[in-house]
Amino acid sequence: VYENYAELVLKPQTQSREVLNAVAGRLDLRKFEFVEPSLNSIFIHVVGADSSATDSPTEPPVVVRKSAAAKISSHPKVRKALLGSIVVFIFLFIFGVMSLKTKQPQWATLGLLALAAVFSVARYIKARRDVRKEVESHVG
Repeated sequence: VYENYAELVLKPQTQSREVLNAVAGRLDLRKFEFVEPSLNSIFIHVVGADSSATDSPTEPPVVVRKSAAAKISSHPKVRKALLGSIVVFIFLFIFGVMSLKTKQPQWATLGLLALAAVFSVARYIKARRDVRKEVESHVG
């Protein structure tokens, strides 16, 4: 049982429909999902792990879910905005160093790159905020 959800490991003969019927009248369900264990957890369950890794090699596989922060950081929209910011800052740094080595630095170009950097950071922050709202709306 977690903050907003619970995970159940069913015995092989138990049907997920039976569980759903049993809890439907008692709980306000927003989502019911059957999650297959990962290949790694199946392997550990079948082969077993050393005694320091688990208490018993016969324990059922554990499903690990991403935290909200991990979902936000790995979202394609956020990753794209972060990559854009990184690229702009790299251009700003390289052009800034090259420009400052010349006799007449190109301040207008440096200013435009700095402005692009500010906008790219703002776009990254907005993307994170939008994705956070999306993730929170699915959880709560």
